[in-house]
Amino acid sequence: MSGPRVFDGNEWVPVEGNVGHTGSQAPVPPVKDGDGTIFVSIASFRDGERCGKTLKSIFENAKDPDKVIVGLIDESAPEDKYCLEQYCEDNNVKFFQRQVIRSDMTKVIATDKMEKCPRINQIRLLSKYNIAAKGPTDARALTRKILGNEEFCLQIDSHTSFTKDWDEVAKEEWKKTGNEFAVLSTAPARMNEQEEYESWTGSKSGEVPRQCVPKILDTMIPVRLFTVVWSTSSNDAAEKCCCACLPSRLSTGLLFSCGWKGHAA
Repeated sequence: MSGPRVFDGNEWVPVEGNVGHTGSQAPVPPVKDGDGTIFVSIASFRDGERCGKTLKSIFENAKDPDKVIVGLIDESAPEDKYCLEQYCEDNNVKFFQRQVIRSDMTKVIATDKMEKCPRINQIRLLSKYNIAAKGPTDARALTRKILGNEEFCLQIDSHTSFTKDWDEVAKEEWKKTGNEFAVLSTAPARMNEQEEYESWTGSKSGEVPRQCVPKILDTMIPVRLFTVVWSTSSNDAAEKCCCACLPSRLSTGLLFSCGWKGHAA
């Protein structure tokens, strides 16, 4: 069947009408006087190794890395591998030194070699001890303290892999909404499925997740606060959409907006 449709867990259902608009009120057209900079918000809780690789992926795959600023909240223990430490080591720069003062105390020192780490001046860091952490919502809110005057904001998880020219793609997709207040959101694909979505000939190249309901385990613990749509057989997805589809929920794993609107959402 041709045309846009969604998968409701049992079957594909055609989408009729203009799914990109909400009614008679026209959206505010995007303002086109910005500089195109993107503030990437990351909250990492004792996830330094994967977070460091995320930083590397951000800059290596951006079409214009000079216009990317990272706001990093790192909540780690002294003995952990820090996100920035992993990122710099992946770029062959080691600048952290640890000195054990006593069994319950480790002193961490950053040497002047840090300046040799690529794009270190484009990473704004706010560190906290892990024992002072108050959860992901609090950590993500802290990025507002290091948010500058960047035109766009992107919130991601600390374990995210980026596709080529992701910055240009994100801005173009946002502009297509025709709405200055639009917030793009989805559950990113698993890393082992990335090629299936990047390639135009991939099995999922025209498909995106569609979030509807939370998934809760038998123990009554929610896996996430949004639908877990990635499995061997997708339980909820949309494909062949000509414009942005309005979801019922936002995914904290990926939020993209103009200015701070995504953070406020």
